[in-house]
Amino acid sequence: FVPVFSGVMISCGQATQAAVYSGMFLTMAAFCAQMISVIALPLVRAFLALNIAGGLCGLGGLSDGCAVLHRLVKWILGFLSILFGGVLGLQSVLAQNTDTLAMKTGQFLLSSGVPVIGSLASDAMGSVLSGLRVLKGSLGFAAIAVLTVTFLPLLIRCFCFYLAYLLSAALAKAFGLSRAGRVLEGMGQATGLCISFLVFFFMLTVLSTALMILLGGGG
Repeated sequence: FVPVFSGVMISCGQATQAAVYSGMFLTMAAFCAQMISVIALPLVRAFLALNIAGGLCGLGGLSDGCAVLHRLVKWILGFLSILFGGVLGLQSVLAQNTDTLAMKTGQFLLSSGVPVIGSLASDAMGSVLSGLRVLKGSLGFAAIAVLTVTFLPLLIRCFCFYLAYLLSAALAKAFGLSRAGRVLEGMGQATGLCISFLVFFFMLTVLSTALMILLGGGG
């Protein structure tokens, strides 16, 4: 989808924004995926190991370690969200100003440089670009709808696992199985972190596409 959408943006006179979307978006997405795969997921596995060991052995220090790892993974995800939002927002605003300046310059040169029909050609070019931006907005919203349909079943399944772990932990504690309850509760927290990873990548794609639509006047 990214190359197709970038091509439509170029046809709308937004070449710099297309470069930001196809280049910066993919670069940041790959960087975030690498950070989560190399750093965050091993920390989640360490969290699960400490949680199971602490629940079975009843050692208080391991639960403190689990809490530290849980906060650390959440901090990493929050840092990646702020980094991606800041970089993409700054680059997009700068790219929009560049494209707007280039578009106005081209229309001025066309209207003033071509006798008689220059202004008509400039108006016609503006009308064509407006139609292409409507097409760009429709394509972008269709992509967001497809992404939502694709992510929704996986999100529902993950939430079902999350609720199952929490309910099982509550039942275990109710029947006096405190160690099993702690283990199940920790597994529910690990599932919640995985849900956060999934929501992060979903919002990364949706917000990037929506920003490109709104900045270019395609909405």
